[in-house]
Amino acid sequence: MFQYGRPGGKVSWYFVADLGIDPATGKRKQKKQGGFARRRDAENALSEFISTVRTGTVADDQGLTVEQYLVDWWLPSVKQRLKQTTFDSYVDAVEGRIVPRVGGARLSQLKPKHVDDLLADLAENGSRDPKRGSGLSARTVRTTGRILKSALADAVKQGLIARNPFDVVSLPKVTNPEMDCWDVDEARYFLQCVADEPDAVLWKLLLLGGMRRGEALGLQWKDVDFDAGRVSIVRTVVESNYQVVISEPKTARSRRTIAVDPSLVADLRKHRTEQSKQRLALGMRASNRSDWIFSTVEGDVLQPQSVSQRFDRLVRKHGLRRIRFHDLRHTSATLLLASDVPLKVVSERLGHSSVSITADVYQHVVRGMDEAAAETLGRMLG
Repeated sequence: MFQYGRPGGKVSWYFVADLGIDPATGKRKQKKQGGFARRRDAENALSEFISTVRTGTVADDQGLTVEQYLVDWWLPSVKQRLKQTTFDSYVDAVEGRIVPRVGGARLSQLKPKHVDDLLADLAENGSRDPKRGSGLSARTVRTTGRILKSALADAVKQGLIARNPFDVVSLPKVTNPEMDCWDVDEARYFLQCVADEPDAVLWKLLLLGGMRRGEALGLQWKDVDFDAGRVSIVRTVVESNYQVVISEPKTARSRRTIAVDPSLVADLRKHRTEQSKQRLALGMRASNRSDWIFSTVEGDVLQPQSVSQRFDRLVRKHGLRRIRFHDLRHTSATLLLASDVPLKVVSERLGHSSVSITADVYQHVVRGMDEAAAETLGRMLG
């Protein structure tokens, strides 16, 4: 509490409250209120002010709207710590889904009801693709909500708002799509059907290596150790804003080296030879050729979406049971686990961040392995 003199010799009391850092100036802001005749009155006023701050009924948001905060301040502040593809997804969520719905609201006046309405509207009317219907998937709605929640958490740290509306809002739950894997006969038949296709080695690598789509497309010839029969995964190919982007692997564990069998090594050698012959026939000099294992005739990296579409066409052409492209990876892992390959080995080949993730994703197989182990031990000791 502080005293100050007034004309006529009267003494008045005032209080000063710290409001945090002003993001515009970098200086500490304070709330000052005076004119109290007694110290007790100033103390009561300070207590009341602190209470309103804690309950979120007052905040110093600099007059910012949600759009101004997100677009002019928050997105630039997080850009340097995010992958470009992740940042692009943040921009898409903010500008395409959040701002059109709550961008005009004052930042400090954004309440849990606004957030609930935002999430509900996204689920019902959020899609901009007429082929998908009017609403967005629960996964997209949840991702959008998590982005806004993170942005508002930063606003709390900067003293712009007193509390995060998401503290009392639940994000929608996401149910992972049920995986539908091929059995060993179906996988073998697929490889037989595509054996004469130009990209036959790609499909074999995906099934035998269990790689993600972008990891396989990101392989370069320097990543293959033909003598040791090993392939190193050090980059991935993704699409962002309809552009192909070369990025880091998904996680630290995703950067890995896996063994490949002799038949796949032989196929890779053959593919490299055919690729070189084709480019020489087109008059491409060695210095102008790319190092991508899987590429266009001109040597450019393949677009991930076009590869998925190619897979769908091949499945239909040969009358195979329809599975998603990503289920090639699940098929690889499931067949390995069903063949009693140790869980840790499968986890490392897949590039999962922990064995527990592998066990959780493939619990349907692991459960069967556990039952088989129990029966085996029972026969041994029974």
